[in-house]
Amino acid sequence: MIEILFGESEAGSMKFARSMEKRGSADQVVELSFDLDVGDISGELCGEARKAQCLKKYSAARWRDCDTIEQQKEKWNSLLEQVEQFKTYAAKGEAMRIWYSTAPYSMCGFYQVCLMLTEYDCPVSVVKMPEYVVRSDQNMVIYQSWGEVVHTDMLDFAKDEKPLGKMEVGYYADLWKELVKENAPLRAVVNGRLISVPADFYDFMVEGGIGERPFRAVELVSYAFRYQMGVSDDLFLESVQHLIDNGRLVVVDDEDIEWDGARLLRRAETMVSCCGLDCLECEAYGKTCQGCDKTKGKPFWLESTGDETCRVYRCCVERKSFSHCGKCMLHKYIKMEHPEEPFMASCDRYARSGPQMSEDEKEQRLEKQLMRLKKLLHQ
Repeated sequence: MIEILFGESEAGSMKFARSMEKRGSADQVVELSFDLDVGDISGELCGEARKAQCLKKYSAARWRDCDTIEQQKEKWNSLLEQVEQFKTYAAKGEAMRIWYSTAPYSMCGFYQVCLMLTEYDCPVSVVKMPEYVVRSDQNMVIYQSWGEVVHTDMLDFAKDEKPLGKMEVGYYADLWKELVKENAPLRAVVNGRLISVPADFYDFMVEGGIGERPFRAVELVSYAFRYQMGVSDDLFLESVQHLIDNGRLVVVDDEDIEWDGARLLRRAETMVSCCGLDCLECEAYGKTCQGCDKTKGKPFWLESTGDETCRVYRCCVERKSFSHCGKCMLHKYIKMEHPEEPFMASCDRYARSGPQMSEDEKEQRLEKQLMRLKKLLHQ
């Protein structure tokens, strides 16, 4: 019996389990960990596109002290050997037992192996990870992948083994062909089905964990794991990077860290008030003030002006129903052909701001406000 698994850790557990129970050789465990849920799948399994994707995985997982090029190549060559081993066993008609779960990488591997098996005549069976397991102590355990199962428990799941006929193998092979045609940036399992999804599919899961104060990237990854999508932390870190690239997050500190998950981040444009000021740069934020969005234009400093509401906020949000002054700038630029640069300086409400600031300080602050408002206009 040849055991086929799609992750390094789960293949290792299976080898250990078989050696402990003396059920065949460790060489009869085939690891096909090509991470087919990520990247280009239009080419051959062992082609250059998949090689580039795997080398990227080996060199990163977003760890700064990544493997050398030679170590990366060794891992790739090991995968190629596993493929050849699989083909040799299949050509001999050896019985194939596929272990898969609803984790996207695992289902992709399962579908792709079915495509490979259409060329051979050998018995095929599957062991699909159950939705949950009730232990003898009456506690329920939910696994996302075979890599989470303790090696001593691996072979206990063989009782759920089911044969897979030629028609079924062909069915899953056809599903994989459709996914190859679509060749989306990612593949994910939604409502039990493996489908093509865009590169930013997981971004909203990560974004839900963004807090008011600076936080570590790993906190967003931990938040996203509650969705139980069966994907690696590296994919969620890719989503974090998307949010940084798109201006949703700002890197506060990434010096002297070994892993991108340790980067200190903060939320970006959502903390920019309607006038373009960044609330997170203010020492009063989180102490005597929660920002204009939450106070509805009633910051702490109004006690020194005598106003009930900030004049900029009253004009922009309450009177004109704009989300920020950049939209007013754009309106004036288009309708009245006024250049946008002098607008803020000439706006009476901006001119009155910061009465205790010098003219140079006002000019520097206005420049920053204008830059942020321009950025908001392009999002």
